[in-house]
Amino acid sequence: MTVYIENVVIDNFAMTYLIADLSYKIGGVRASRLRSALASFIATIVAIFYPFIHNNFALFAVKVMLYAMLSLILYFKKNKKSLPFIFLAVTAGMGGGVFFIAFLLCGDVRRALYGAYDISPGLIILAGWALYRTVKVVKIKVERKRNIKNFLRKVKITIGTSSVCVEGLIDSGNAVFDEKSTLPVMFLSASDANRLLLGKKPEDSGSFCGYTSVNDISGRQVRLPLVRPDKVEIDTQTGPEYFNDALIAVSDALGLRSKNYAAILHPAMIKGG
Repeated sequence: MTVYIENVVIDNFAMTYLIADLSYKIGGVRASRLRSALASFIATIVAIFYPFIHNNFALFAVKVMLYAMLSLILYFKKNKKSLPFIFLAVTAGMGGGVFFIAFLLCGDVRRALYGAYDISPGLIILAGWALYRTVKVVKIKVERKRNIKNFLRKVKITIGTSSVCVEGLIDSGNAVFDEKSTLPVMFLSASDANRLLLGKKPEDSGSFCGYTSVNDISGRQVRLPLVRPDKVEIDTQTGPEYFNDALIAVSDALGLRSKNYAAILHPAMIKGG
């Protein structure tokens, strides 16, 4: 019986990786891509030599040792004793799935068992898994974008004769007030602030009024310049609202402009907020 080594390699690597990924999810522990890839590589190397082991007891012993090695690689320090047994159960289910697809492809039990088919079932399952993950990620992004729209407002900020219009996010987590004036602080991207201040640095503008300290997206504390706008106009469903008693902190440390908005509004700036 001819053994197609490319099918053995693809099936074993793809299936071991998916089994490891599923076992992490079912076991409720954080997945490790590096561990999954290493375990898949070792399992694939060993599987290449299976056809050369003609003694059934020796083959069984090799598989038991491989199982112990993979369990150690995948679950060491995961502190959950059921994970190796979950791995076994998922392996049995995946093995049955691969055999079933292989039998459908070639219509022969022996050929399905030995990988003598033109298209790898593992590759088919891997492609299906990749498609599922892609659709899931896209769905999450679309839903997140749809949900965030409810908290976005068109904002027009005016200082002197200069104005900028940006998308602003109403962020209930923004609890920043200026210590001196006690006014609420909104955040504006540095690029839009540059347009608003006609190319001047915040500290060099006539509207500069001090600094505030906040934590950036990495948790590091940063010191941001504050400017006082003459007028802030916020679009709402009932028409524009004007809020002039606020300060603007200029920053790119919060990842603004890399998102769907360029400003973070303070809840106190929204009626009823």
